[in-house]
Amino acid sequence: MARPIRINIEGGYYHVINRGRNKMKIFRHEKDYKEFLRLLGESCEQYQVSILAYCLMSNHYHLLICTSHANLPEFMRQLNGVYTQIFNRKYHSDGSLFRGRYKSIIVQEELYLMRVIRYIHLNPNKAGLAKKLGDYKFSSHNDYMNNSSNYLWLKINDIISREWVVGKRGIAAYKKFMLQKDDEELEDFYKCTKRAYILGEKDYFDKIHQIYIHGKRYFDREVPEEWKIKQKKIVISIEQRVLKEYGIKREELFCSIRGKDNEARKVAIKLIRDKTGISCKEIAKRYCVGNPRSISEYGRRVRMKRMSDKEFDRRYQRIDTSLRVET
Repeated sequence: MARPIRINIEGGYYHVINRGRNKMKIFRHEKDYKEFLRLLGESCEQYQVSILAYCLMSNHYHLLICTSHANLPEFMRQLNGVYTQIFNRKYHSDGSLFRGRYKSIIVQEELYLMRVIRYIHLNPNKAGLAKKLGDYKFSSHNDYMNNSSNYLWLKINDIISREWVVGKRGIAAYKKFMLQKDDEELEDFYKCTKRAYILGEKDYFDKIHQIYIHGKRYFDREVPEEWKIKQKKIVISIEQRVLKEYGIKREELFCSIRGKDNEARKVAIKLIRDKTGISCKEIAKRYCVGNPRSISEYGRRVRMKRMSDKEFDRRYQRIDTSLRVET
């Protein structure tokens, strides 16, 4: 059987669905849900991805994603891979946690985006896990109802202000929209998701095919060259700012001496990981780090030191601020 088509679009909207292998639970306890949301936030920051809606069920999850760059596969590989490692280590298991490849459905913004949000938020109720919409904790529905979220990666402000029902916007309109009768067209579509990978009208479907399949743009994990060039410029800028702040030579940034802490190197690695979509593997290769997993550990150490060392935190903020001004 052919693998489902993957189309990677800069600024694209995707409904991603991923299920546990053999219908197994991917979230066993409340801490698992929270750990996944923490990783989701880190991955969004690293790959410059936004989440418009989410729902975490015990054996699967739904995400409505907007990719600033054509990098959905890299984002999903990071999110699923790291969570699988944590899950397996915690529960003394091994192997794949998820059932094959995740489903990713391109969503036409104008006509279907808000309908998909409704579909995602209704999942717990249709599964009999909640009597009322607001009863389920691990979805973004209550964030929409409050028009605010504790998660910076959950972008609801622009969405909640849209016209949910004719002539109506805001929270009241969203609530009314959620209480409408079932969307039979959408229900039928999701019954056929093994074949469907674009949710949109025929003109939109044809447009995507023409540009991204017949034109072979950003297709099958291909990353656009202009995006790679932009990422490289950001890396060079970060390294220059770190060198200036620490007053060291370039070669010192890339060296690692056993028993000696290279603070500047860790800061550069942390900033590159946070501000680009470059993978840990690529960063490890650039800085001659043997194990790509160490890149995440460097980031954790920098975060911890910022919390305990005020002078270090001020130094880090100076570099970070100068980068924001520059970009």
